[in-house]
Amino acid sequence: MKTKISRRIFFATGLGLLVPVPGFPHHLFTKDQLKLNQEFINQTKRRIEREILQAMEKIYLHERETFDDNYNSGNKLIEKIVSYYDYQASGISVLSALASNGNARALTLIKKIQQNISYYQQNFFRTQIEERFWEVPLRRLLLHIALAYKKMEPVLSKDEKQWYLKLVEEQVPLAIEHNKNFLPGETDLYLTTNNHTAIFMQGIYYCGQVFNHPEWVDLTLDFAERMYESVHPDGYFEENTNEAHEGGPSLIYTRLTIGSLYDVLDGKKHPREKFIKAGNFYRSFINYQYKMISVADERTNCFNSKGIDYGLAVHSLTDRGRYFIVDNLESMDFSRLSIEALAVIYHELDLMETGNCALPENRTNGNARITLPLGVVRKNGFTAGISALWALNRIKSPASHYAMDQQNMLYLSHKKAGLILTGYKSKNDPGFSTFMIGDDAYTVRTGELEMGDGWAEAQLYYETFNAKIRWEISDTARLILSSDSDQIITTSLPVIDEKYIKTDTNYIVKYLNGFSPYSKNNLSGQIKSVIFKWQIRLVIEFTV
Repeated sequence: MKTKISRRIFFATGLGLLVPVPGFPHHLFTKDQLKLNQEFINQTKRRIEREILQAMEKIYLHERETFDDNYNSGNKLIEKIVSYYDYQASGISVLSALASNGNARALTLIKKIQQNISYYQQNFFRTQIEERFWEVPLRRLLLHIALAYKKMEPVLSKDEKQWYLKLVEEQVPLAIEHNKNFLPGETDLYLTTNNHTAIFMQGIYYCGQVFNHPEWVDLTLDFAERMYESVHPDGYFEENTNEAHEGGPSLIYTRLTIGSLYDVLDGKKHPREKFIKAGNFYRSFINYQYKMISVADERTNCFNSKGIDYGLAVHSLTDRGRYFIVDNLESMDFSRLSIEALAVIYHELDLMETGNCALPENRTNGNARITLPLGVVRKNGFTAGISALWALNRIKSPASHYAMDQQNMLYLSHKKAGLILTGYKSKNDPGFSTFMIGDDAYTVRTGELEMGDGWAEAQLYYETFNAKIRWEISDTARLILSSDSDQIITTSLPVIDEKYIKTDTNYIVKYLNGFSPYSKNNLSGQIKSVIFKWQIRLVIEFTV
């Protein structure tokens, strides 16, 4: 008899395997002895300091007042502006630690960042940029301005202090207004706010503390408590959803929201249940290589992303989370990270609880799921994702490029082979859908999910037909698709390499147009997909 596992269960059984990486601390400790300790934190901060100097000099030390065409080439102009003047400038908080000790390179960069901020205010803020009027105040930089001032205050001149004070007392009121005074009294914040609101909250909170504005501290603390209550009980924050909580999670952006709340509400000293659940949730929906499982993100294609920046400190509350932190940071090539990511890690290292480590969820056999029909089966090296979520973004945010369509309901990776099925999604392009009959290619209501030892089965509902997905994991990953319709179904499975596919059903390999909300004309290269046309039942075996 097959045992069913349902509703908000995160569990893992069996043993995973540790892949050793040369260097500290894996050469000093076995997996049973691995620790997140102050020595590791200090060494990681020194690595970041060295890396960020080089990275920021490469981007900012030139005679121009702005970036050139090579900066983030291919991105929309507004994405370049925000990145250059706001997000990447966050490195000022790391520079300040160096500059306060007399580092001349750091001091030069800080002066350049200050010049850039003035240029941004004069030339971009409250101006027409392409198709929109841009009036968003400094956002991610606010936190790092406060951190930089706090570190450097003992060595700043009166005029230098005045520069920081003037900037903050101009930007913070604008930010408060932009966020509608943080919606006083409102409680259903999962319907009206997102990660941007949380980032503003964190920055304003620190500005209030550092620049002696207790009213800003009180405002953001009140909002943080209400936003914490709006975090889903399963440990994620919904960005596009309805009153029934059917939108599903975003792995990418939950980290930003949870990380900001953890910081403002002092999760290190006062751990809360949803902080611990947020770490559990995230680690349950990444693969063996720590990359995100994209069917668990309603907003983005994140299958090549590792969430090693925002919200990282949340993981320090558990032994499994601490392993996740140490294993990733110790082996991370920091030259591949953005300046913003380095600055965020640098800050979050100070928010971490130290302690022992244990093998995390993504390295152990077993199943994981949330209340909604979204789950993962891990067995024999395979990580199989399955979803029966409603394509709610097509109704809630049909015109938003930043709210993509739930349409590809499958994911598969392997410990040795890596990514196999990506779960790629698009916007208004049914060519990426797992099931399609004519124009009917998107789920119209929330489905169901059942799970057991090495298997998972989802029921999906479309406008004119119903369908099922079933994973059976043994030495191979067996995928069974079925439908109650006798019409021909088209199935698109975005794939990295089709060599792992074994099936009696013919298929073709097709390259589809990718989609990105951040790039010019939303272009994102060609995406390989295997296309099946079938009736009633389709069986595919994946062997590694």
